[in-house]
Amino acid sequence: MTKQHQALLAQSLSGLLHPLLMPVYLAAVMLFMPAFAPMLPVKFRWLILGIVAYCFMLVPVLILFILTRMGKIKSIHLEERADRFLPLFLITISYIVGLRLMAAFHAPGTLVLLMRGVTMAILLVAIISVFWKISAHTTAIGGAFGITLLLSMMFNIDLTVEAIIMVLLGGILAWSRLYLNRHSISQVNYGFMLGFSAITISFLLHAWL
Repeated sequence: MTKQHQALLAQSLSGLLHPLLMPVYLAAVMLFMPAFAPMLPVKFRWLILGIVAYCFMLVPVLILFILTRMGKIKSIHLEERADRFLPLFLITISYIVGLRLMAAFHAPGTLVLLMRGVTMAILLVAIISVFWKISAHTTAIGGAFGITLLLSMMFNIDLTVEAIIMVLLGGILAWSRLYLNRHSISQVNYGFMLGFSAITISFLLHAWL
């Protein structure tokens, strides 16, 4: 594989596994796989998925474009650490609005709970970015890995293959971020651990309170 092909692969992986897409992937799996939501009407599933897509993906993308056009950040890719706090903080607000809408429309409690973990993760990335550049990409895939393990325990189903796939995707995604020179090894590693921890802590707090 040539360097040009490797670069294209790394960019494609970074795009397909973008942090703003991960909540939509998660919601789609939970809403349309029979094991997680067997009794929900189809229209209701699409309504909840639409809320997730709007608040967790479309609005954040719009925030990034507006801030770029206003000159508040250099790029929608947030390559500079100094550019990260403001957009990530505003994106966190959009996530919180999404959580409130999901609760108002009585979305499945498990989905709301796990989306709280996603919101916690992006807020922590925003705060950490004030001092240090951590990988939001591997934070997202680390959260997806944590969600896979939690769903396996909560619904008592075997998701071993899915968990292994998440780990492999995490490794490939980490490679892509390193290859594109977007992060260091420590930044991608700590990102993965942050995502996993945020999801786990969100679940444990809900169980204890």
